[in-house]
Amino acid sequence: MCGVISALESQRKNLQEIKLDGCVYSAEFKVLMNCEKLKVLRILYCEEQKLLKILDTGLCKISTLEIGSYPTDASNLISILKKSGTLLQRLKLDSEDEIGSQSLLLDTLIAFCPNITHLL
Repeated sequence: MCGVISALESQRKNLQEIKLDGCVYSAEFKVLMNCEKLKVLRILYCEEQKLLKILDTGLCKISTLEIGSYPTDASNLISILKKSGTLLQRLKLDSEDEIGSQSLLLDTLIAFCPNITHLL
């Protein structure tokens, strides 16, 4: 995975889409917060809370967000949803368990993300 992270560093000004599948969180992922053009983020069965926290402090604004995990707590998504706001068009949450904080998620989507065209 270290090779991928170093490649991300060299592509941080151009990277528009990334899919992280089954990754173990590493501090090296902090390079993602400098990916200004990152628009599509797919985090599948990784430690999404830590990854989303990094992105929340970064420059990127997401138009497509896909989260797939075993337990999903929507409260971890709220800040990035607010930050992406009107740019967010696609949101997919796939969880084997019930998604926690659903009402908070829906309130946030209504208030901050009016341009969602795909919600799965």
